[in-house]
Amino acid sequence: MNSKRVKYQARIVALSVLLIFSLFALCSCKVSGKKALIRYAKENYGDCEFISEEHEGSGKDEKRTVYLMDKETGIEYSVTSKMMSQVLDATVLGHTEIKSSDFVGKYYKYIKEEAQDELSAFMKKYDITLEGLNDIYFAARVSGEDAEKAAKELTEILEEHDTKGLCPKSHPVYAEAKKIYVGNYFIDEGTWTWAESGNYKMIDYVHEHFDKDAKYVHSITTPLNSIFSPEEQDRLFPEFADQAEVPSAEAYYFKDKDGKLFLAVDLKDFGGKATGIRLFWDKAPGKEEIKY
Repeated sequence: MNSKRVKYQARIVALSVLLIFSLFALCSCKVSGKKALIRYAKENYGDCEFISEEHEGSGKDEKRTVYLMDKETGIEYSVTSKMMSQVLDATVLGHTEIKSSDFVGKYYKYIKEEAQDELSAFMKKYDITLEGLNDIYFAARVSGEDAEKAAKELTEILEEHDTKGLCPKSHPVYAEAKKIYVGNYFIDEGTWTWAESGNYKMIDYVHEHFDKDAKYVHSITTPLNSIFSPEEQDRLFPEFADQAEVPSAEAYYFKDKDGKLFLAVDLKDFGGKATGIRLFWDKAPGKEEIKY
């Protein structure tokens, strides 16, 4: 027999055996016991006291929950182990265990209560609201410098109370009623990413060159061929002609003074050689370029 064929058949057999063992592992898995769930809680959230336990079902419907109290904060929380289906091409291969807990959500609430005075003063100082413990929403337009300053200050407040190191690792910043993405402060690296080439640049351009009363609506990432016709693509982006997938970039949607929807795109954002901002009425089918 051909040696290559022998090797191929041996590989098929090995893969089949591996698949059988994998399926057996999935089907034979059980939920964690009480001790294992308490150990999981201690490893992830700190020392705790056991309160009670619930256990129900069997096989793929089995579920166990332990109720605990965190010794440091007094937070009462739960850790649950249950079975989850493993699906491939709409076929259930088996079931495996997953663990979950409501500790982090309760811990965030605890920190907010502990830092209530500092957070209230912080929000009043910058005229902002917080979503959770990470997203920062300025009520009005904000500079990159002020946004970064606020994100750093929030980090310092939270770190003073976060004894478990579970607080968010970044602070995304938005402005003008949550519409404008300003940037993101990455806590571990201590770095600030300012979205200076994004929303505000486009808003200022539209107001200056087309409609000073236009209202910014939102932005989405969209492929080049959803905006430009094939003829425009060939003319503006000939370098993409042989590519199977066309590039995508951000499109910024506005309403003009009469409420008509239009969008603005910067050609260079698509990664081609063509540059410049173009405006289009949002019409179906296709887009109609605005001449101004």
